[in-house]
Amino acid sequence: MSLANQIAENGTMIIISDESTYKATLKDTLKIATQDLCCYVTFNKTCSSLGDFFKKNGVPLKNVKFIDAITRTIKDVESTQDCTYISSPESLTELAIVLKKHLEFPFKYLIFDSVTDLITYADVNNVKKFIKSISYQCGEAKCKLILIAVENSDNKAMIRTLGTFVDATITYQKNQ
Repeated sequence: MSLANQIAENGTMIIISDESTYKATLKDTLKIATQDLCCYVTFNKTCSSLGDFFKKNGVPLKNVKFIDAITRTIKDVESTQDCTYISSPESLTELAIVLKKHLEFPFKYLIFDSVTDLITYADVNNVKKFIKSISYQCGEAKCKLILIAVENSDNKAMIRTLGTFVDATITYQKNQ
């Protein structure tokens, strides 16, 4: 089944890639999701570098609102119409508050890039509770949740656990 069909058929999902397919996973997922209103939460790239990535890969920015958890760890910036900055990836409470407000807007997709980076910054049990809560909130808001995960030998068990909180676990394969 194609990635587009899998995304269309599921409300919440984790899309698993490895380091070698991460950029292709992201590009293909974004080309599908950005056809509609999309909220993109980044834990590993600045909003600015994401804008460059989107443009380079032909992904439209017009339907995307960013929540950037990394830039303020580097420099002090003010939020804009297109990007809300939070203080750091460790600030799950702050992120939860910002997400609750954003989910009042009719986004079709909420994308976390990447949930495995979030695990680097926050306690595993807190991440589990957080993802479970966000998954529920997305369901209530009729917003599809897409968790991007970059699998390696250290996080396979955690990804399997997070997979229990979503409708589908999708292993990315090029040319899906």
